[in-house]
Amino acid sequence: GIRIYVTPILSSGPSRAVAEKVAVKSLLKEAFPSQRDLRIGHRYTGAPFLTTSKNGRPNDMAPDGRPFPAISVSHCRSMAAIAIAPPGTPIGIDCETAPDWTSAGFLSRWRCRWVNLLPTA
Repeated sequence: GIRIYVTPILSSGPSRAVAEKVAVKSLLKEAFPSQRDLRIGHRYTGAPFLTTSKNGRPNDMAPDGRPFPAISVSHCRSMAAIAIAPPGTPIGIDCETAPDWTSAGFLSRWRCRWVNLLPTA
């Protein structure tokens, strides 16, 4: 199945990029607690992939010989999120910061139900 992990981003300003990387790294540790050397690389298309290569090159197999799961990464002003799916599964996740998560107008514009949203506060 698909697993989703979400965490707040705890900084803004000049260190914003660092805060985003720290948040995503913490999500990787949560999703894969026994694989401390796991990294996210990016294909020429920008699509992320999991790797243990220190230079971010693709290596499609985990140390145990199984293929790495598929991954998608997103971040917005207040949070970072990753989605993990079985190998080869097309997956995408997006997070956005909205002015009011609870307004009926917001929900109707996006044609979604509250249970499909992951509020950060």
